[in-house]
Amino acid sequence: MSIPERFVDPCKSELLGQDCAVQGLSAEPLDMKFCKDVVVKNNYGLSIYESMQEQAAILKQNVWDQGQTILIAFLNGTAEQKKWVQSVVETTYVSLINLHLVFVPENFKGRTDVRVKFDTLNGSWSYLGRQCLEIPQHEPTMNLSWLDLPPLEGGIILHEFGHCLGPFIHEHQNPKGNTIEWNVPVVISSLCGPPNNWSRKTICENMFPKYSQNQIRGSSYDPTSIMQYPYPASWTLNGQSSDTPQKLSEEDKYWLQFQYPKLSSPSLSLLSTPPTSALYIAPIIVFCLFILLLATFVLLFKRYKK
Repeated sequence: MSIPERFVDPCKSELLGQDCAVQGLSAEPLDMKFCKDVVVKNNYGLSIYESMQEQAAILKQNVWDQGQTILIAFLNGTAEQKKWVQSVVETTYVSLINLHLVFVPENFKGRTDVRVKFDTLNGSWSYLGRQCLEIPQHEPTMNLSWLDLPPLEGGIILHEFGHCLGPFIHEHQNPKGNTIEWNVPVVISSLCGPPNNWSRKTICENMFPKYSQNQIRGSSYDPTSIMQYPYPASWTLNGQSSDTPQKLSEEDKYWLQFQYPKLSSPSLSLLSTPPTSALYIAPIIVFCLFILLLATFVLLFKRYKK
């Protein structure tokens, strides 16, 4: 698909409320479904830049507490759907992070922290981290509009729980070393059609802006991250493309362990910055070493006097 020689910037603020299609372009058939950002605060009327600022603040404020127990419930779904989601989460995230993820039984009557719904008409999305605690108990904090069932590895499940637990941003919005050059009119024309049917505003907010360097904590752009959108080469000016990720990348695992370190984790020695727990342990270690050195000095002094 080519770009018309003359076209108006489709993401100009005055155009965001207009019809989605870009004049002069027809949508390509698309077999890719996308997760969209959601926030607690209504960002209606905010510029794209202001929305990004708000989202960055949510990332910093909504990290779960170390060792926190997170109760997860299903609001609907078949036994197969629930079993698959629980299996994917428990075989990946549980062993990596210092959070206790508990899937409550169907008849559980108490308060829950994360509530998963399977609504095929509402897209896939998740609130970020502790933002889930602000959502009324009868409402979902995550929606899984589709599932990557076997033989796939549950990529969309890992992606949405990446938002929920990390809390991770979408990787294409990572500013560090990001080489994506979007073909903006083509992307808009594709995403405004099925199966996503996004508005122009939703596309412009979710696809093109990047966070600033000081707004995020993480690796350089990782095209293999579970948080990376898939996209065809026709969507970029430099022919770059991405397949649908189905598992956590090594960088994903590294930063999850950095955010929620397990004391027994062998990878902690590789961290470039001490995790929070180390800040409390370090003084104790220093004190013990000082006592040991003092005792050694006293012992040597007594032997010398003899």
